[in-house]
Amino acid sequence: MTFPDTAIRFADELVSYYEPIDTAKTIDILGLMTVAFEGTGNYLAAIECVDKALEKIDAETNQLASTLLRYSKLNSLLQLGRYEELITLVRTSIIPVLELYKTGKIQETTTLSTEQIMSVELESKYLYALSLALQGTLIAKEAIENLRFDERLINAYDALVVNKILLNKKSKSKLN
Repeated sequence: MTFPDTAIRFADELVSYYEPIDTAKTIDILGLMTVAFEGTGNYLAAIECVDKALEKIDAETNQLASTLLRYSKLNSLLQLGRYEELITLVRTSIIPVLELYKTGKIQETTTLSTEQIMSVELESKYLYALSLALQGTLIAKEAIENLRFDERLINAYDALVVNKILLNKKSKSKLN
């Protein structure tokens, strides 16, 4: 038995235990199960875990959280060849909410850093463009061009990562 298989069995028992008493822990465990299922190549089960977690939150009051959960389905959808579903999800449920969050129109708090939110946006746009290309859709070229046009976002992300690395080096050198 592999580690992901063991983790899935254990996590499934935890979900059964916490489901009636702690929604937040249940969602966290379902997130771990999603990763484990993807690790074993069971993409349908990974999608089911995300869908279960989405059922447990109010998408209207937790727009960013539900968007980040939906984002966690993208790789599984791509692996299963469910390109149209991925394209629709990114276009209608992920990018619009991330745009609202970036402009401050959604005041939801998150433990994710700015870099992580930018990474979610970039990866979502990349998977969107890739799905369009794999579908053979004519607008794939436009989506790829938009990714290149989003170079300012990529440059801002790179600058944030570099600053974070430099800050880590400074803090480590102070310890020595």
